[in-house]
Amino acid sequence: MRTVRFLPILFPALFSAACLHASTGLKVPEAFARGGVTTGSGATNLEGQGVRRVRRVMMNLELFGETQARQFMGQKRDKADGNQPVEMNFFPNVRITVGWNQVERVDRPSGLVWSGTVVGAPAGHAVMAISGKNVTATVTRGDGWIYEIRTAPDGGLWVREIDQKKFPKEREPVAPGRE
Repeated sequence: MRTVRFLPILFPALFSAACLHASTGLKVPEAFARGGVTTGSGATNLEGQGVRRVRRVMMNLELFGETQARQFMGQKRDKADGNQPVEMNFFPNVRITVGWNQVERVDRPSGLVWSGTVVGAPAGHAVMAISGKNVTATVTRGDGWIYEIRTAPDGGLWVREIDQKKFPKEREPVAPGRE
């Protein structure tokens, strides 16, 4: 019954995302290389409450590097469409198109912070920090699922899928003066 309730919301979102891809006629670049990357050691520190699955990936960091950031900032200055769509292909059955619409340079550590919206998901949001080869990102569609990119101690990049419904229930609020 729960699935039926989301169909009126999910179908238009998926349809609009498909129309966006079809209308531009351009292939949206994928964030992660296909094939050749498997799960393995190094992901033990990525397990945790609500984590459903973890996968090691090879990321196309050129999509988010200095050159792309300069081009993006130049488009923003020229008042051009400052939306850089990238398909975040976290898992074979999870492909989320993010319209990256803001980039900022940061210090300590030196790097870039990208933020954007999820195509077809009004409550969706994405943020990614990159410093050298270290990447941390969180992408959510607003439906209770969170997708993250993390750099493991061995330097490998991992993505993980988190189900917020698996988080512990909140405790009842404590009234002032009660212990």
